[in-house]
Amino acid sequence: EDEPNRGKIMKLLRFKSTKTTDSTSLTSLDQYIENMKDWQKEIFFVAGADQASVEKSQFLEQFLAKDVEVLYFIDPIDEYMAQNVASYEGKRFKNIATENVQLQDDDDEDLATRREKYYKDKFKPLTKWLKKLYGMSVMRVIVSK
Repeated sequence: EDEPNRGKIMKLLRFKSTKTTDSTSLTSLDQYIENMKDWQKEIFFVAGADQASVEKSQFLEQFLAKDVEVLYFIDPIDEYMAQNVASYEGKRFKNIATENVQLQDDDDEDLATRREKYYKDKFKPLTKWLKKLYGMSVMRVIVSK
């Protein structure tokens, strides 16, 4: 909310993350950006009630597999901050629980595209059945990557 001092305040923020090893260590946004992958353009975070619940998040799997750091937003004010600030040092905040998070794949892109199409076709009857079963309770049923 304090627009003139936003930059100074943002430098003071500290978060737990997938890279913090003990219960007392925290990561600043500057440290996060310094440790980002070369191809990474966003600051990834996952929000939850406490550290134990966010560590169990299914959305972390692909990030842990690719060794990409994810910040834990475990205070209610953290998520509010991400919505109102939107970016830091030119890097946008991105909630990994949203559908459109794309990590750069080291595999051949053509192979990944063919694999994705194969699984989409293979599981089409299942996804149709699940969509019919859950109806309006779900927005869409898709095969995840």
